[in-house]
Amino acid sequence: MRRLVPFLVTALLFAAAPAAAQSGAAFAKPGKFGLGVGGSSRANGITGKYYFTDRIAVQASAGAWFPYGVSLDVDGLYDMPSFYRNDAFSLNWYLGAGVGSGFFDRNGGLGLHGFGGVGFQLAKLPLEVTAELGPSFFFGNYDWGGFRIEGGGAVRWYFL
Repeated sequence: MRRLVPFLVTALLFAAAPAAAQSGAAFAKPGKFGLGVGGSSRANGITGKYYFTDRIAVQASAGAWFPYGVSLDVDGLYDMPSFYRNDAFSLNWYLGAGVGSGFFDRNGGLGLHGFGGVGFQLAKLPLEVTAELGPSFFFGNYDWGGFRIEGGGAVRWYFL
């Protein structure tokens, strides 16, 4: 019983923290849209991110892996409370999952992925820099298909 009480108190505090903390992103507001460039283990290209609420967003990326092919990803994101925030910038983290497709050397496939990411956002300038890492599984006849760990990142400018 002595070990159970500290565990339950800690679990309760961690469960309540996201509800009490303010949004992670410095400019994460419903209707905000960011556009920029990004890269991943599969392709490099353009990326966009749209906030539905101050915590829930969708991001999409389309890119090419020259001269081999193209890739398209769509992900749902959930912003967690900030690691650090002041008047100049915020350092945030988020979790996400999504689907991706790719067509390389006349082969194609569809994949599922999950990831965790960190975002650095300036408060006075609507600029975001992100980095992500997580597992994915691709179905299809890629030479590198199946399970793998993928990484990526983006730089986005926000409008509206």
